[in-house]
Amino acid sequence: MVDAAKVWRIAVWGTAGAILLAAAAASRTVAGFNWTGFDFAAAAAILGMVCLGFELATRSLIGHAPRFAAGLGLLGAFLVVWINLAVGIIGAEDNRANLVFFPVLLLGAGGAIWARFQPRGMAKVMTVAATYQVLLAAGLAGAGLPGAAMLTLGIGGLWGLSALLYHRAVRGQHAWMA
Repeated sequence: MVDAAKVWRIAVWGTAGAILLAAAAASRTVAGFNWTGFDFAAAAAILGMVCLGFELATRSLIGHAPRFAAGLGLLGAFLVVWINLAVGIIGAEDNRANLVFFPVLLLGAGGAIWARFQPRGMAKVMTVAATYQVLLAAGLAGAGLPGAAMLTLGIGGLWGLSALLYHRAVRGQHAWMA
């Protein structure tokens, strides 16, 4: 039988490597895609942190549902950081308004440590993170920024789905769907 943890580990680290390889290929072949050594180092550091976070978050989990939940939570965090550093969710990447997205990252990291990465606590942490994102999206929509609101809502959706999968794991339903 195939070890689920090993499959997930290969998928997560392999995806990070594929992203870096795709960026390297694009840097050589796509006009206007000119990553510097610093860009690659920053991307490798961010992806490495996500992969290490996945390792830490899933080291004692059983089944696919909580691993997928951890992956979705980390994907949401990755997108917040990546998009804000690349182009910014609100305006440009140097717009200070983009700082409103970082408290949820601190909440997620602190909450994960508080919950000791266990499904019961992580379900609560991801629910709070999703709620924060939805409220932030509502504020952005009210401020006349529908594109930023939709993107923010999408990231909140990742965290909401993560919360649902953690809830499944708490109930002992380790499969993705049942």
